[in-house]
Amino acid sequence: MDSHVAKPIDPAKLEAVMAQLAGRTAQQSTPAAVDADAFADLLDVVGPDEMEAVLAAFLDELDADQEAIARAVAEGDLDAARRTAHTLKGAAATLGAVQLAEIAAGIESAASDGRLPDPSDASALRSAARAAIAGLADATEKVLTG
Repeated sequence: MDSHVAKPIDPAKLEAVMAQLAGRTAQQSTPAAVDADAFADLLDVVGPDEMEAVLAAFLDELDADQEAIARAVAEGDLDAARRTAHTLKGAAATLGAVQLAEIAAGIESAASDGRLPDPSDASALRSAARAAIAGLADATEKVLTG
């Protein structure tokens, strides 16, 4: 390693150096799983009590949606895969869970085009769901603690 970040540490510079050391540019680094601004905007609109209910419903349905998509793909039911992915995409996008919404959109698109989603989509969906849960927890904490 031949990089150095001087004190006081600028988080943007540190991220750029870390990305460079990992063999990519800062622009190529993984985007946040949750758009904190979109999350905060939704919270402003619905309020804390309703947001708690929205988050609880989303988390309750997340596992069921993933299972429904996997089952639909296994059974070759493209319409069920498309419908469930569409619902998941909308819910995720509403909460600002951008990565999850993008992957669900890809599954929806494949199913709409008459193609079974790629097996790697299921793995990506699980990873994005885990990242969305963590990101939503972080966004909630940031919004509530200021």
